[in-house]
This record gives sequence, C-alpha cells and structure tokens, in this order.
Amino acid sequence: MRIMSIQNVQPGMVLGKTVFGSSSKLQLLNAGTALTEEYIARLNELDVTSLYIVDENIGEVDIEDVVCDQTRLEAGKLAKDIMEKTRLGSSFDPCRVKNIINSIIDDLLSNKELLVKLVDIRTMSDYSYFHSVNVAILSGITGIGLGYSSSRLQELMIGALFHDLGKTLICDQMSCMHFLPEDETPAELKKHPELGFEVLRQNKSVSILSAHIALQHHEMYDGEGYPRKMTGSDIHEYARIVAIANIYDLLTTDRPEHPRMPSHQAVEYLLLHAGTFFDPDMIAAFVEGVALYPEGTIIKLNTGQTGVIIKSYRDFPTRPRVRILADRNGIRLPIPEVLELYNRPEYFISEVLDEIDK
Repeated sequence: MRIMSIQNVQPGMVLGKTVFGSSSKLQLLNAGTALTEEYIARLNELDVTSLYIVDENIGEVDIEDVVCDQTRLEAGKLAKDIMEKTRLGSSFDPCRVKNIINSIIDDLLSNKELLVKLVDIRTMSDYSYFHSVNVAILSGITGIGLGYSSSRLQELMIGALFHDLGKTLICDQMSCMHFLPEDETPAELKKHPELGFEVLRQNKSVSILSAHIALQHHEMYDGEGYPRKMTGSDIHEYARIVAIANIYDLLTTDRPEHPRMPSHQAVEYLLLHAGTFFDPDMIAAFVEGVALYPEGTIIKLNTGQTGVIIKSYRDFPTRPRVRILADRNGIRLPIPEVLELYNRPEYFISEVLDEIDK
C-alpha cells in the first residue's frame, strides 16, 4: 500500500489503513474497505486529504505502525475527552491517562525497530486530538532512544499529550491548528503555554515536570521562543524533545494552509534549525526514530529508474530497500528488481514522486 491524495482516489480502490475518528464512530473506515463514490464524498466532507491505498501497480508493501490501532484510537478518544473537560473547567481522571500512556509505552517497547513509517490519517475535526497523540508517541520514541526509565517516559509522554491543553481555553481546535511562524502567531494564542501549565500544575497527580512541557514547548534553543525566551539547557530536556516532535508532526500532516511535507524534507527542516530553534543533541536523537523514506514511498534513483520503498532501516536511513518498477525511460519492468541500497553505493535516491506511470 501507499499514501495517495484523496483527489486521485477512485471508486473500487481498496483502503490500506484504517481512517480514525475520535467521536462516536471511532473507526470511520476500516482497512480493506472497497471505496465507493459515497465513501470518497464523505471523506472529502470530513476534510480527509490523503488515504493509504492498496496499489497493485507497486506490488505488496506492508507498513507497520509503532502503536496498534486500538491503542491509538483509545488515546485519541482520551485526548478529546480531556480537551473538552478542560474547556468546560472540569477535571480529568489521571489514572485513565497513565493507563493509556503505559499502553503506548508497552506498544513501543515491543516494537523491535522503533521507526515511524506511517503518516497518521486523520479528519480535520479530529486533528488536534490525534496531533497530541502523535506528539506523545514521537516523544516517547525519542525518550526510549535516550535510555529513559519507565517513570521518565511517563512524565515525558503525559506532558507531550497535554502540550497544547491551554489552547482549549482560547479557541476551538479548527482555528488553533495552523502552523504559523512565531512572529505571526497572535498574542492571544501565545498565552496557551502558561494557561496549559496552570491547568496541569493544579492537578496534583500530574508531575510538575510534565506541566513544564506545556509551559516550555514553544521556547527556542536560541532564546527567540515564548513565553519566557528561555535558552539552551534552561529549557527542560522534556520540552526540548516535545518542541521537535510538535513541529515534525505539524509539518508531515495535511492541514488547511498547506499539504503535508515528505518525511525527508521535514527532517531537513529540523536539521536546518538545529542550534537555533532546536537542541542539536535532541534533534540527533529524534531523527533516529523516523524513516526518511517511509515504506510505500515512490522514488526515482540517480539512474533514472523509478521504484517504491519496501523496507526502511533505522541504521541506514538514506539506504532503504527499493523495488524497481520502471527503467530510466519509464517502461515498466515485467519482473521488478529489488535493490538493497545499503550495499549498492552506486545508487542513491534523487527524487520523491507522487505517482508512477502506469
């Protein structure tokens, strides 16, 4: 399967990955569903912009998530419930939060590769909830890579899940989901770190370090962030991790003002801002956990051949396994060739493509 813009999806295509929602119907459409005109129209109404599709033209490509569907669904539902309760001034059940975070940690620790290869397909109405879940997952993977204990992982991931909690006291999620440069962020919206911190600080079951993630996740390594213009190691390590996970998820997910950025370009953005926006050491730890070229990505090699990524490697991020589908002239190969780029130095990826000629 591979990811495809919903504009290119046709009736009869088969959904390769479940589309999540956090409301009454948690699973909007299950993997394996044959798409109809009605399904496609409904997904368009919900502002779903991309889907994972089973594509016979590229052959079988299995893409595994680092967290199982049920855990992700329950976490999204929890995030929605907590945001709604915060908006209404109600408290939330800390035991439920810890149980969900522990389920995510268990899923991550049982995954041998710990490499994020999937784009999280979400509706715009559920965007903020699953954004919070993804930031928690990405932060957890980074913490595991840094050798965090279970208790530190829990502190980190609870704070990551709640990093934007203060926004619920300012605006609805649709108007809060835009990624703006710091100098274009409205002054009112810049209050959300402190508001979220106060909500979490008052809950005695939440670690003060988790609360400080909400307070500090918009601080920048060079002191140009907000709300306190903190610098370097004065920003807590947890918040330095969540700052990176937050931006990475924003960049790699479809949003109203721009389409998602491919993973390798998002990583380039992070690396470009290492030492200014972000802690270079935390960037190095973070990028080890994301696939530069996720499985199912259509690519062109330096030879002009086109193919699909069928296996990403944590230890060789720029050298995945590729199934060659067409020669340099675009002529389909009768029998696809498989290349392991990590032991074929004469080949390298020159371009990521949206489609491959049929």
